[in-house]
Amino acid sequence: MLGTVLVDGKNTPFCPVPPRRVISSFKPTFNYSVCRTCTYRSGDEAWLSYWDKEQIYRVDQKGNIKEKIECKVKVQSLAVSPSTGRVWFCVKEDKSIREITSDGKIVTHFKVGSIPRSLCIMHEDMVVVGMEWSGIFMYTSKGRRVHVTGHVFRQEAVVPHHMAYSTTTGDVVVVDSDNVSFNTYMAGKEPRKQPRVIVMDKHLKLKFQCRYIDTMESQTGDSQQFRFYPQDVCFNGAGDVLVTEWVTKSVMLIDGNHGHFLRTIYITDGGKPLYISQQFDAILWIGHNNDTRTMEIIKYKK
Repeated sequence: MLGTVLVDGKNTPFCPVPPRRVISSFKPTFNYSVCRTCTYRSGDEAWLSYWDKEQIYRVDQKGNIKEKIECKVKVQSLAVSPSTGRVWFCVKEDKSIREITSDGKIVTHFKVGSIPRSLCIMHEDMVVVGMEWSGIFMYTSKGRRVHVTGHVFRQEAVVPHHMAYSTTTGDVVVVDSDNVSFNTYMAGKEPRKQPRVIVMDKHLKLKFQCRYIDTMESQTGDSQQFRFYPQDVCFNGAGDVLVTEWVTKSVMLIDGNHGHFLRTIYITDGGKPLYISQQFDAILWIGHNNDTRTMEIIKYKK
């Protein structure tokens, strides 16, 4: 498939889109707001959950439910440990961080001071939590905030609603909506607020932020900036960042070291791309904003 992205009614210089192979497409029988793949287990399954529901589902690439876990609390977001393959999740109501053990039991490890919106699990089960209006913090699995030379590991954020960890580089990436809705952002009603992608190193030290897409005109050498409303993120095997982006209704690839736009790898057929997670061999799970929230699994050109 070749195509061109339109931004504010204009063709942008970061297309054509390379061909992709659709592995499967299915319509889940339940709502979901988080998708995280199970690379530890088998490489062809993912965990799905919805912020207002109490269930977590493990599904295969055809959408078959392989496991359903009743959590008895609403699951705000989830993450998969790269070390153990076990699922961790955060709960809005009591601000807790919990883990599903290998025997199916749910253990509450600790609670945080503000509403947790997202989390990711690093190697050795270090936990990074994004909290509303409080920022992004790192904890041990026992709930102790991590300090270095007397300073707490943290990064500023307003509403850090999706997060991912790179097993290649140890970096952490977060999408922060800055508490502005897509419609309000596009209407320019709150120009000071800017959705962004935040990339940090393994100590939560800031590497860069993407507040817009910056491209270079090859003929003039001039830089152009385009509106940017990221929804979800993940890393690829090289440590670069894949972003579902709503203005262009596409998936973009961003350099993981400096934040430069690299290319567009996917364009939807009309709906907004919501959720994304990568498995082995450049395989992406992409959830869509349509009546049934279709999940499409593709293999893209690296």
